[in-house]
Amino acid sequence: PPSIARLLESSGVVADARKFSLLTTITRVGPKLKAGEYAFPPLATPTQILDQIAHGRVVLHRVTIPEGATITDVAALLEQAGLAEAPEIIRLARDSQFIAAETNLPVRNLEGYLFPETYHFTKTQDGKAMLKSMLHQFWRHFPDEWQARAQEQGLTVQQVVILASMVEKEAVVDAERPVLAGVFFNRLKLNMPLQSDPTAVYDLPGFSGAITRQHLQRQSPYNTYQNRGLP
Repeated sequence: PPSIARLLESSGVVADARKFSLLTTITRVGPKLKAGEYAFPPLATPTQILDQIAHGRVVLHRVTIPEGATITDVAALLEQAGLAEAPEIIRLARDSQFIAAETNLPVRNLEGYLFPETYHFTKTQDGKAMLKSMLHQFWRHFPDEWQARAQEQGLTVQQVVILASMVEKEAVVDAERPVLAGVFFNRLKLNMPLQSDPTAVYDLPGFSGAITRQHLQRQSPYNTYQNRGLP
């Protein structure tokens, strides 16, 4: 508590560190003070400040992950919010042990499993905790009955995620999604090339702009013009 009191005084939050430290002793909340990033109202009293720290009412940072975001996009957004280093997030999203523990799926990375949503994170949360929150949202939106339905259609969870990712990149408006999904699913059953333009440039870092005939003809394990089945 004395060190916390001195920090608050040096930051201009309280006027007298000694008196604030004494207050924590009198109220017996010293052991309950929680680490974190705090923002205090300008006219907050020492008692109000103490109560806020004791209850851990820390600053929450809002981060919105948009639909279709890649691992690199997610990492960049978390770094921009000052919550994590992008390389560390990318490393975790490709960490086989972390993936196995959190998904129990035979996937090499978390591409497609970091659910698009608005999250509120704290500075004390590490990269693992933030990725776990996104994975929790994924499983919440992909319940057991949906997994059973996918299995009835002959699809694994991983295949559903790949198919959904392709639909997301192709669709311009929401109404197109079920139509596109139906087209891709029928082509799969007929063993036809899926011919999804975005797959032809998926492995080109930072790609933007128009997809050309040259792109569609390039050799890539993701290119569904050159390879049959799901990439």
